[in-house]
Parts: sequence; C-alpha cells; structure tokens
Amino acid sequence: MTDIEIRNENGQLVGYDRDTGDKVPISFESLNAEKALISGRTHESPVYVPSSTAGLNDGLVTHYRFDNVSSGTVKDLAGDSDLSVNGDSATTRGIVSDAYQFHDSNDYLITNSHPALSGGDGFTISAFCRVYSPTASPGNFTTFLQKRPRNQGDNQAEFQLLISHSNSFGVSSAPFNDRIQFAWGDGSSSNAVAAPQTTGRGPMYHIAVRFEQDVNPALSNPHRVTIMVNGRVWHTEYVSTIPKAQDGQMLAIGTKFAGNGTVDDAGKGSVGEVRLYDKPKSLTAMREMGRYAFPASETFVAQYLGPHTESGTTIDIDTSNPKFTDPVPRWDSSESDPLRILLYNGTGEKTEFWTASSLDDTDWTRVNGDVTSGFTPDGTLTLQDWIEIDGTYYVYGTDSFQTRVFSGPDFGNLTHQASIVDEPDGGVYYEESTGEIHLYTEDPDEAVGVGSDKLSHYVSTSPTSGFSKVGTALDITDRSWHTGDPDIKMIDGVYWMHTDNTSAHPHYGTALARSEDLYSWEIVREDVKEAKGGDLSLFFNDDERQWYAAAEYIEENLDSAPYGGVGFYKVDKQMLG
Repeated sequence: MTDIEIRNENGQLVGYDRDTGDKVPISFESLNAEKALISGRTHESPVYVPSSTAGLNDGLVTHYRFDNVSSGTVKDLAGDSDLSVNGDSATTRGIVSDAYQFHDSNDYLITNSHPALSGGDGFTISAFCRVYSPTASPGNFTTFLQKRPRNQGDNQAEFQLLISHSNSFGVSSAPFNDRIQFAWGDGSSSNAVAAPQTTGRGPMYHIAVRFEQDVNPALSNPHRVTIMVNGRVWHTEYVSTIPKAQDGQMLAIGTKFAGNGTVDDAGKGSVGEVRLYDKPKSLTAMREMGRYAFPASETFVAQYLGPHTESGTTIDIDTSNPKFTDPVPRWDSSESDPLRILLYNGTGEKTEFWTASSLDDTDWTRVNGDVTSGFTPDGTLTLQDWIEIDGTYYVYGTDSFQTRVFSGPDFGNLTHQASIVDEPDGGVYYEESTGEIHLYTEDPDEAVGVGSDKLSHYVSTSPTSGFSKVGTALDITDRSWHTGDPDIKMIDGVYWMHTDNTSAHPHYGTALARSEDLYSWEIVREDVKEAKGGDLSLFFNDDERQWYAAAEYIEENLDSAPYGGVGFYKVDKQMLG
C-alpha cells in the first residue's frame, strides 16, 4: 500500500495517492493503526499517514546512526561497512539519533571497504546534515559524505554530498552562497548538480538525493538527479554521465580527501542518520527517510510565495532602496484593503504602514511613512508584535535594548505608552481567558553576538505596565544556533512559537516551538521555511480560513545592511509520524 494523503473535504475524509494524485478509497482499517493519526479528530489540511517503514529497507545497503561514536566504531546497521572514528568522537543533538560532530581536518569517520551503489538503475543517499558558522572564512565545501578511492581524484568519485560555500567554486567570505551539492565522477571527469536555494548555518536539514539512470534514453542528458530537502523537492536536473561504481572503496563522513589522500576541505558541521541505497527510491520513500522516526506531532511548514520590497508604490523585489525589515502583519476582512502591515524602513529609519487588497495585489498603498512620529526614541526603534484588547491595538517594539509599547485604534497612528522591560526583541500573546499578557524577550545575559540562547518570560494583566519576569520560556544553550524575535499564536488548542534561528546573520532560518501552557516550550522543528530571513510573524486570513506569514527576505548576495525586504508565506499544517 502506498502512502495516503488524507484530506477533509466538506466534512468527509478523502484519500489521495501521494505519488499519482489519484483519489483512493479509505477506511480506518486500511490505515496504520499504530499511528492513530486521525482517530477522533478532523483535520482541515493534509495529514500524511506512513503505510509502513518496511519499504525503507528495500535496497538499503548501509545504515548508520551515531548514538555510540565514543566506542571508536560506528556499526553499519544494514551491512558490513562499519566506520572507524578518526579524531574527536563528539556527538550533538540530532533528529532521529545523535549526530556526529566534526570540527576540523582531524575529525572524520571512515571505512575503506564500502560496496558500490551505482551500476544498476541508480541509487539514493539520505542524511541529516548541519553546517556550523565557521570562525574564519570557509573552504570551498563542507563535505558530509564522500565515496571514492582515497588516493584518486574526484573524477573517480561514486558520489559526494556537500555544501558549496561559493559561486562557481570560488571561496565566498560571507555565508550567503551555501548550496546543497551532489557531485560524482564518471571515470574521466568530475560532475556536480547544486540546488539553487541557499541554506542557513545552524539548522539540521534532511537531504535525500536520488540518481536515476536512463530515465529517458532518447535525450542527450538521459539521467536524472533529484535533490529533496526536508520532504520537498528542491531541484531536478537531467545529466549526461553516470557515476562510476566503486566497489570495496573508501566511504568518508565529515571530510573531503584530495587525490593524494590528504584532507582537502575541512568543514565544520554534523551528520545525523545516514541511509544509502543501491536503487532509486520513490519520492514518498525519500520523504519517509526524513520523518518516519519523528514523534507523532503536528508542525507547520511555510511555503514561500515570493519577496516583496518597495518600488514606487508597489511592493516588489528591488535591490536599491529602501530595504524593509521587521514585518508586523494582520488581516482585517472588514477593510477594503484587509492586508495591513508595519514595515521598518532601514533607509529612512522609520516604521511605515502599508495596506493591500490581497497578497497578490501589485498596488500596495503606503498609508503612513512614520507611525510613531510623535515619539523620539533613545536609539533605533523597531516594532515587533501586537495584540488587540477591546478595540485598541497595542504594538510592542525595541528601543536601545528595552521593550516599549505603543497603542492606537489601528496601525496607522501609534502613541507611545511606556517602556515596560529592559530586554529587547519581544513577542507578545494575550490570553483572553485569564486576562494575562505574556511577553517573551531575548535574555541579554545570554546574548551571543546576534540573538540569545534564552528567551525570558514576563507576565502582566495590563498591556502597558506591571510586567514581572516568571522565568525562562525557551533555553537552546545546547543547540548550535541562537534565537530571538518570537511570534506566538494559538492554533487548535496548542500554542506555537516561531522564533529566529540566528546562526548566520542575517541569513536566518525560523525555528518552531510548541507549548501546552505558555510557560514550557519545546523546539519541534529547527527551520520551517526555505528562503532565508528572520522575524517571521503569522496572520490569519479569515476570508480564506488560511494562515499566512510575513518574514524578512534576505537576498543571497546581500552581505551588508540594509539586507532585503519582506517575503510572504502560506503556512500549512502537517503531521509527522
């Protein structure tokens, strides 16, 4: 049985084959009862029900987990290619299992006798991968997997999975050109395919690459490479050459060897669970490699809709000026222009108020070029979040590492009320049932360059005063990234926090945490979106009954402020199981 996508269509559960898109009959008996994903619940968005993990073993040649690296050997759970540890045996938090952590040229895992994957119809490789921000300019690559004879060149490589830190293989001094790359040799030349999207440093990505041989023999490029990241196809490319099968040769994890057998590029990162197959797996199977072992819990994935910055009276991509950051959106269906958003103008150093009739509108209106014109800040004032109480909007912002609150009947004109806490970059949530306002800010005592390792939690019954610190809401000191600028919403009885993953400023990801009570939070996803940029903020389009988000959009080639503009996302709920 293939995997089924369950949709709620007018109150009826309808099944779709995820590979063909065809409608299929379903019953509760035909679903995997162990998952119990739909029992007693109604979902308005797709629920993915894995049929079985047994299909993941078909064609599996090698399977590594890194929960016991300190023993000096990493067992091959599917074959006979155990890995030896060279250098440090440190591990860090992974997704399915612990992740092996490599720091320099002395840290890697290696086996000198690994069977060939190529030679049949193709093959598939799967790994959880993370790049850390290097202390100095990186080399050309951070290499996660490399398979070839140790003392031969890249033209003999069966496969390499890596992150390229450059354009056209030239070293980049800024972390805005990181791209997932799959490389191989055909015996005489080296070849590579790279996904056009850029990745951030700090999040762990699940990367699955499939090579299919002779998909269309009539073409000059008959073979196909597919790169999937976190369950979504990032890139497909047809190629003319086939990886050279290398039976009984070296497989290395965490480093790249040169043709003379010495380390060529010493990266800094970590590798989680690795699966290697000697056949091309289906897209469904590739998705399951990345999520079959997750706990059964809901999460959200943001589908990128496009960048938006000012160009005349239209918000569209524009690399001149100004550059917008810190979006604060809301949707008001009672207005003729229901999309209403505050944007910080990095050139004019003012917060502006814009409106539009829809996300697709090309005729945006700037209603006010300075919504806090009656207030003189101590430093740079940026607005971050808002709540509504009894028809009044309270907007919270940062001014010289303190949180201030402004109020007004709409976003268009805001009046300063007070400085409420001496911590910056806050997100706010109003719990109507208790009358409490919950404020989450970056803890300055835990600040690390950009962002913080902890988010403080303040509570008050007044939106403008009386905030008392009740503890730490989120502690990520054991992770490789920092955080800040949280956004909190309740959806289906669960509190969700989108917060910055600030591993490489300003090339941010967006992490997702959940809570049952607003006090204890757990990270459930390190990055929910593809395009880079921080300060993500959700808003609900009640005309469509759909969640959307606005976030800073960082153009990959911009490495100095002001950085970019605003990107919009459609936010879809899914079940990991």
